[in-house]
Amino acid sequence: MDEASSRYVDKIVMEKILNEKLEKVHHYPSVSVDELKCELLDDILTIKKTDFPLELLTSNDTTFLSPIKSGYSENDIVPVKSFASKEKSIATILFLHGLFEDNREIYKFLINGMNKAGFDVKLLALPFHYERKPENSLFSGEYFWSADIVRTRNAFRQAVCEMYQIYTWFENNSNKPVFITGFSMGGAVSLMLTTIYKEILGLQIINPAAAFTDIVWDSPLCRTIREDYITAGYTIEDVQKVFAIFEPVGAKKSDIDRKRINLIYGLYDQVTDLQQYNKLIEKWRLTNVIQYKSGHLNILRVPRLADDITGFFKTLM
Repeated sequence: MDEASSRYVDKIVMEKILNEKLEKVHHYPSVSVDELKCELLDDILTIKKTDFPLELLTSNDTTFLSPIKSGYSENDIVPVKSFASKEKSIATILFLHGLFEDNREIYKFLINGMNKAGFDVKLLALPFHYERKPENSLFSGEYFWSADIVRTRNAFRQAVCEMYQIYTWFENNSNKPVFITGFSMGGAVSLMLTTIYKEILGLQIINPAAAFTDIVWDSPLCRTIREDYITAGYTIEDVQKVFAIFEPVGAKKSDIDRKRINLIYGLYDQVTDLQQYNKLIEKWRLTNVIQYKSGHLNILRVPRLADDITGFFKTLM
């Protein structure tokens, strides 16, 4: 895709999110960085002992109760939108979207392509997004990612635990292979799931958020969030300490076979810096890497994306 138009699309969308959403709200840390203590593994060990069945809403769509309670009733019910293949179904893809999104239609082109390849798609919602947005929240994702670091870390932890829960449910209740695809923040959540569950059959990450500290401190999209941290007296070192065990580039260990991870990223990405992708490739020793001449957002319209995703998964079946 054209470099200038790719960069322009990212710039326009970031400005829209800033002007219509982020500049209208402020959130601040409620505790000092030294008071923050939580581990992903502790939650997984807890939810492994509990049964959380899915509830059928329609012939396709389902919901399930989050294994992690957030204090917001709307947020603790997880919707799963289903898109069935019209061809002979050969596998299921659990798909996790990006940050601050409020329109599932942006995935229609990609999902149609995956359906045509014989893959059913289950589209999940990140905490505090879409139907999970609390009544007092101004926009989708506001409570997921902000300078309220306790809520932000809890939301990310909640997302990882939910992916564990839904993946293992399908793994145990389906006669077809189950894969995961994550875009942007959904890619980061999916990657961190592998640090606590290495049995994932295959993982496709598209433009993943890799280094949370860099995103907060350097990305134009997070300008107001960075300002809220600074107003609260947080430094970049504080933010780095907070995200150390939650960001992919800071992950201490993941035992998943790297051959089961495929990374696709856009060379003209204006949301996630290319240096973050290089850090991720080096840190995780990724060998399956595909570069597109696209930006962060119009990568979803790259005609070959669905084929690259499903083609990779077929090699693992």
